[in-house]
Amino acid sequence: MNAAAAVGGDPADLLHPAVRRWVAEKGWSGLRPMQARAIEAVLRSDADVIVSAGTASGKTEAAFLPAVSSLAASPVATVGILSVSPLRSLINDQHGRLESLGEAVGLPVTRWHGETRPEDKERLRRNPSGIVIITPESLEALLLRRRGSVERMFGHLRHVVVDELHAFLAGDRGAHLASLLVRLDVAVGRRIRRIGLSATLGDPRAAAAWLRPSDPGKVVVVAEQGTKPIETRLEAVLEQRRPDWIEDIEAEELGYRTGTAQLADRLAPRLAEGKNLIFAGSRRSVETLADALRRRAESSGFDNAFHPHHGSLSKVYRQQVEDALRRPGTPATAVATTTLELGIDIGPVERVVNVGPPRSLAALRQRAGRSGRREGTVPTLDLAVVLRPPAADCGPLEDIQPDLVCAAAAIHLLHAGYVEPPADSPASLSVLCHQILCIAAALAPVDADRLAAILGRAAPFRRYGAARIRDLLVRLSASQCGFLERLGGGLVRPGPEGRRILEGPDVFSVFATPVELGLVYEGTRLGSIPVAGGSPLGPGDSVVFQGRRWTVERIEFAERTAFVAPAPRGSAIKFEGGDAAPMHDALPRAMREVYASDAYPPWLDHAARNVLHHGRRAYRSRRVDAAPLQPEGAGTVALPFVGTLRLKALALGLQGEGLQASASAYAVHVEGAAPAMVREVLGLVAREAPARLAGWLSTRGTVPEGKFDGLLDPAFRASWWAETNEVGRLAAETASFLLGFGRRLT
Repeated sequence: MNAAAAVGGDPADLLHPAVRRWVAEKGWSGLRPMQARAIEAVLRSDADVIVSAGTASGKTEAAFLPAVSSLAASPVATVGILSVSPLRSLINDQHGRLESLGEAVGLPVTRWHGETRPEDKERLRRNPSGIVIITPESLEALLLRRRGSVERMFGHLRHVVVDELHAFLAGDRGAHLASLLVRLDVAVGRRIRRIGLSATLGDPRAAAAWLRPSDPGKVVVVAEQGTKPIETRLEAVLEQRRPDWIEDIEAEELGYRTGTAQLADRLAPRLAEGKNLIFAGSRRSVETLADALRRRAESSGFDNAFHPHHGSLSKVYRQQVEDALRRPGTPATAVATTTLELGIDIGPVERVVNVGPPRSLAALRQRAGRSGRREGTVPTLDLAVVLRPPAADCGPLEDIQPDLVCAAAAIHLLHAGYVEPPADSPASLSVLCHQILCIAAALAPVDADRLAAILGRAAPFRRYGAARIRDLLVRLSASQCGFLERLGGGLVRPGPEGRRILEGPDVFSVFATPVELGLVYEGTRLGSIPVAGGSPLGPGDSVVFQGRRWTVERIEFAERTAFVAPAPRGSAIKFEGGDAAPMHDALPRAMREVYASDAYPPWLDHAARNVLHHGRRAYRSRRVDAAPLQPEGAGTVALPFVGTLRLKALALGLQGEGLQASASAYAVHVEGAAPAMVREVLGLVAREAPARLAGWLSTRGTVPEGKFDGLLDPAFRASWWAETNEVGRLAAETASFLLGFGRRLT
């Protein structure tokens, strides 16, 4: 370290000379302020660090310039930097960005995931060094199956970098990684510094508690100061009403003016030039819109520049789309799910379009940040919401137009700089069982108390407490379960069922691996579709895939392959079920403010302004604010304007009391019960939810299931789920709000 730099001066002077030369060769005019502060945090202390900034802000360099410098100045005899990334595509992208930096100081950069060649892995195991970029599942495989190699590979590991930290702060995959980081510390017998790279955070303290739960106050947070304003537009696309069972593609062929067709008519000329991104939601929606855009481009005599991008498409095809976005001089627009939301480098983007009302401000800001990267430009975001004009006899929810109001509320929050905090959700019972099995196998035999203590060091498991985990270990060791078996002296190891699971091919993941059918045209694999839960497929059927239309010529079931050929017609594939991302309470709260306001911002197009005016008028004429229980046909719709978790908790409570209740995106619907009856039941829920929770669960019968939940008694699983997610409290608070004595709920 430069002596002058140690007491002040330019943070760049802290970098190793070879790293400084690398920076100069890149032609950078200097370090960004966030990068300078990160360099100081990493090289002037051994504290854990979080670097939080928008897309394309130089976060990767903010972490790796100082981390690589530390290894160049003081080499280690093992891998020195381990970077964990959520996606293989991100690993491949990051590898390309880091390879030249590693070469500058003599450090190899190795990709380690399911597609890495076995000989490359073996070479690193024999001669561990440099930087390794890995997925959580591949790290699990090392800790589980290569226990002897872990200390040899990582014994002197200096930095663990968690890329896209915000993607791991909630959910089972995040809980899995949190446990893996603890287990890596245990394997090498010491604390390894952690560096998190994250998009803009709504609550840095929560991120710090995830990254280092034993001492979150000492985590140094380096956040980007000031963000570019976002240029926004909200447009309403009013589609012709039609029977719900007619899909978009078929409806357009029948002459209906579908929302997809109208949206494609607008976007095709608007995005004909430059590089653009359209986030269209589900894979099915992506394919339908990409097909519509392609047909419009080709009918106008232009080469198609609209390409779908989602996880079911082949790796080769996705790479071609990313290359088209990077290639200068030619137009390209990707129609994507969340696959291009994270940090894959695709170069400058002129415009971002989000189709449908957003459910996450963090995701929306991340998407908008894909544009406006050139000097002198700002991020540009178009929000397009497809709506059907409300029928004359429509119910209250349709009348108040919540999708358009939700989009308007999101833009207001976006301009205010708001980002919701990560969901306060503990790990599921399934991922806890998975980690119990993996730790028991890796350390077998292991003392049960030690196993529980290791789990308790990971943030998503800390709230369970030792007593609950010990109770779970007893149940998993029961003879009828066979997941674990108890030995003398408090030791445990995998039981017969546990050993069977450990021998399976997908034990490294916390999710079940779906059975898929590959689509092949003239020897080229297009991608794959799910067999279970997807669209039934047989010879002669037509599908839309890669934004084009195909007919199935034959299926080889033994090879799980469908051979296809181009076709003039096609149907949208049903890829998956499941819930959308949960909505935080802040967004529906902002919706109430939009309803109460009389302002019409300039970013509304004419149709959106008219829809907003109608929604406000309906909201006020129906007195929704004062009467959130509204008649809906022969039933009732409850409109508390709260987030997803509260809506689902309330629906469970009403179900448990005998009502036919279900939660939708914005409301709870109760069939066959008038508002007066619902109000009476809400009183029970508000007053007695904790005491009545067990009865609710026995009535409901099922709870969300994970990969390993089937090993345990359903009643135990239901009780664990409800207690862990505080279902009783959320239901009681939401019921109180609806009854009028909980108005400060959100």
